[in-house]
Amino acid sequence: MSEGIGRARRAARREGREQGCVHRLLAKSDGAAVSLCTCGRIHLNLGDVTLRVAPDQLGQLSGTLGRAVLAMRVSEQRPAGALLC
Repeated sequence: MSEGIGRARRAARREGREQGCVHRLLAKSDGAAVSLCTCGRIHLNLGDVTLRVAPDQLGQLSGTLGRAVLAMRVSEQRPAGALLC
């Protein structure tokens, strides 16, 4: 990571603390939680990992994950070594 990017990220974190960011829980399961921050970001918590994304990115991520789950289910139903047509 370049020093400029690291510096910008640290400044953004400080600004968030100074603004007193507050999170509103949107959804939660055993392994994940999604909250909306007063700074406008969506926080997706997966155990020790937190992704901070713009609200429109959450929709894109949701669609991508949904397609991945479907692909996994389809691949589980095919015999080993079978190819998709």
